[in-house]
Amino acid sequence: VQSLAHLQMIKFCGVNKTSRGSLVTFLAGNRVLRYLTSSLTREQDLNKLLTCGPQLYVSAVERLKAEIKEKSAEQKRLIEELNVELATSLVERAKSADGFGHLHRDTGDPRQLAQLGNLALELGEHVHTILLTCGNPSETGSGGFSLVGRDADRIKRLGAECAGILGGRGGGSKGVFQGKVKSFEKLD
Repeated sequence: VQSLAHLQMIKFCGVNKTSRGSLVTFLAGNRVLRYLTSSLTREQDLNKLLTCGPQLYVSAVERLKAEIKEKSAEQKRLIEELNVELATSLVERAKSADGFGHLHRDTGDPRQLAQLGNLALELGEHVHTILLTCGNPSETGSGGFSLVGRDADRIKRLGAECAGILGGRGGGSKGVFQGKVKSFEKLD
């Protein structure tokens, strides 16, 4: 630059201390204008999203974070209540099926299903094996399963058989076998 007039303006953004001294960060010329334009655009977008001005951004975000935390806790509590109801239903169905229970859900994950199965085992003394599946039956390769039971060796053996029948794979220990499902066609 031949003259400072060519820069138009300089904005010092901060100083970072390094092992060799200090590093000054700055913007100059058109970069300052581009940064100001993007900052103003971002501010307008945030004004619309948060429905407040820049001076209230921090309090609005803190409020939203508190609401999310509260809703997450409520969701967790409702899932626990639902699991108790589903486990009770599984136990009742297992009474008439010689201790075997099965439940399919379109949503969920194998870990959540294993928790549900363990709860059913706790609630029903006569229950010995529970197969829980999740995923959309019309979509290939989109599901999972958990096989839960009291006899760990039996569950390991049956789990491998289930994985083969369902076209998936999996593994487990301590009476829980989890895996992926490629197809629900052979599950009846």
